[in-house]
Amino acid sequence: MTVIVDIEKKGVREISGGFKVSGKKVNLWVRIYDTEFGKKARITVSFYDGARWVNTPPIWLNRSLCEEFSARLRKVSEKLT
Repeated sequence: MTVIVDIEKKGVREISGGFKVSGKKVNLWVRIYDTEFGKKARITVSFYDGARWVNTPPIWLNRSLCEEFSARLRKVSEKLT
């Protein structure tokens, strides 16, 4: 069963509001940071390969990319109803 849970910020540069989407042996992490390039969302995936947890490199989203991603997810959501 897939669930979405809030996560607590871990560092000084991290902004509250992060969350993770957890499925069977896989997590999608969304954290928000105040970087030297402005505020950005950091998207990573971790998965269990049978022996250990593996983390993917991050995808960094600025506000415009986050809005486009959100709009595309909204379109996906509309197809699911």
